[in-house]
Amino acid sequence: MPRELRSIEFFDHELVSALTSYRRVQPDFLQEGEILACFAQSSTDVNVRIVTARGRPPVNISVAITDSDFLEALIRYCLENNIPIPRAGKKSIKIRKERVALNIFLNDLEQSATEEITEIG
Repeated sequence: MPRELRSIEFFDHELVSALTSYRRVQPDFLQEGEILACFAQSSTDVNVRIVTARGRPPVNISVAITDSDFLEALIRYCLENNIPIPRAGKKSIKIRKERVALNIFLNDLEQSATEEITEIG
């Protein structure tokens, strides 16, 4: 039976926008300050660089965030920007060549989530 996988890739500025938006609804998510960048090396190792105005002069701080918060931020970004994502489906984060993707597995969810996908091209 055919399976469906949807993959939505994010540019760096979209990651920053997603985290900024998520912080508006989750005030305890990150400390105050402007989010400057988001670096993702693996789905369990996501670092965010922010500038905080708490000290003078402003200070750059690197903060690690959990994969579940990161996933929720990407889903929120899609909903706010009218990017359709199905409710049913196993959602996960995949990082390929320093590019973050939100993967959504449909149909045979359990089998699809554990199998490696071969990319062509």
